[in-house]
Amino acid sequence: GATAVPTFHSLGLYWTPAGGAASKQVLVKYRKKGDCSWSDGLSMEYNPISGNADYRGSVVNLTPNTEYEIELTLEGTSITSILTIKTWTENPPKGTTTTIPSQSITFDITSAMSGTANAYRVFDGQGATIDVANNADNAIAIDADYVIVRNIKLKGAIRFGIRIFGGHDIIIEDCDISNWGRINGSDLGFGENYNGAIWGGATDIERVTIQRCKMHHPRTDANNWAEPWKSS
Repeated sequence: GATAVPTFHSLGLYWTPAGGAASKQVLVKYRKKGDCSWSDGLSMEYNPISGNADYRGSVVNLTPNTEYEIELTLEGTSITSILTIKTWTENPPKGTTTTIPSQSITFDITSAMSGTANAYRVFDGQGATIDVANNADNAIAIDADYVIVRNIKLKGAIRFGIRIFGGHDIIIEDCDISNWGRINGSDLGFGENYNGAIWGGATDIERVTIQRCKMHHPRTDANNWAEPWKSS
């Protein structure tokens, strides 16, 4: 069957129907659950990629926190797939709030500090500052689910202002991140690969929202598009 991946205002669609071919499109229809009439979406072209779906597309301009029915039909056939999916809410339910204090060591948010789908755990700095002064890889480390990190200034991390080690349904908002990253020793001030203001390298991380954050003044320089360089 087909799969759909929602965000706030859109759905990504993936399908590999039997009989798919370059001569056949997949026709897309959608509607809010409970509505009588369907709207047409942009048809999906055949474009198989190994390990991915033969047909990929999207539906946009949707309403957040709303269930939609999607009907996919392989052109010229009776082969269909129908699925129901809900878009993300812009106002997740909030539970316990923990204040993040100003400090000079990494603030760790572990799996034991996770919230739930019905009560996100909020970590609010209320304008506090974590400055690890180049003594720790991360200013904040996250390995938890259903958490909101907000309103905190992060400085001086060796590699990452915020490092996400794992988890899902993570929201990072209204944070100010600066003075991070290692300089590549073989280049004139250029940064090392895989350093960043916010970084998540794990393959099981899902549904991360980063909004209204200011990420500025890293410790390193960067090459422009006309200035190639070879990483050591």
